Amino acid sequence: MIPQSGVMSTAACAATSSGKIPIYVVSLPGTDARRAGMAAQLAALGLEFDFVDAIRGSALSAADRAGKLAPAENIRANIGGRDMTDGEIGCALSHQMAYDRILASGQERAFVLEDDARLLPGFLQALQATHEIADLDVLIFGYPKLADEEVRLAWLYDPVMVVGRLSSGHVYGLRPRQGHMGMVGYLVSRGGCEKLKRNFPLQTVADDHPFFVNHGARVWHLRPFAVMEDTGHVSTIRGDFRQNRHGLSVRKHLSRLLRGLWRHVQVMIMAMTARSST
Repeated sequence: MIPQSGVMSTAACAATSSGKIPIYVVSLPGTDARRAGMAAQLAALGLEFDFVDAIRGSALSAADRAGKLAPAENIRANIGGRDMTDGEIGCALSHQMAYDRILASGQERAFVLEDDARLLPGFLQALQATHEIADLDVLIFGYPKLADEEVRLAWLYDPVMVVGRLSSGHVYGLRPRQGHMGMVGYLVSRGGCEKLKRNFPLQTVADDHPFFVNHGARVWHLRPFAVMEDTGHVSTIRGDFRQNRHGLSVRKHLSRLLRGLWRHVQVMIMAMTARSST
């Protein structure tokens, strides 16, 4: 039987100077192997957690969808003229359930993970150090669909304009261009949940960060990454039509390098603009 919550050791409690940050793992019921793997990772760090039973979009009836989705034309306007897939609907509704849990609990901050997340070295230290951030909405700890080398070279391929630094050695900041970067692992505040709830009834996918930014949310990104998707899995929540990448060719490396260099230029322009406006 898979436990519904983890157990935090006394030593781990004492080590977290800001107190425990609630952790919610979004996971479809019945995916015992995934739940066991996620439970083992968190238990190894002495962290408490609870599962949020995810929704399978394909199992929703027309009546179920009626009050949960915005008009189809609104959705199409947000996601490139197409309809949301069943997997995207289930994923977005599942994350909305996590926000409901956080808001109902009165918690000021919580961490949300998908059950195919891999916690990277430094995750616990980064999580504990986030108490140093006085005010936040959403802090993305990592992305899905990345190969190991892309994670290691994120400083080169995917820089951020630094907003703040943590005692763990991590920095957080703004990407030059917000995109659909996944929701594999992120810290969210109560205020952030309220802003993310603006996507209910669903107008777009769960990871439409430009939509959330346009609706007032501050979406920050952690470097180096502390979470990534386990590329041995294909998402059971999203029913993902995107393929996991297990390596990059020389041509792809060159393409990403050129894009990365351009993003570094954009970061410098962003920083100069921010300094001139203060």
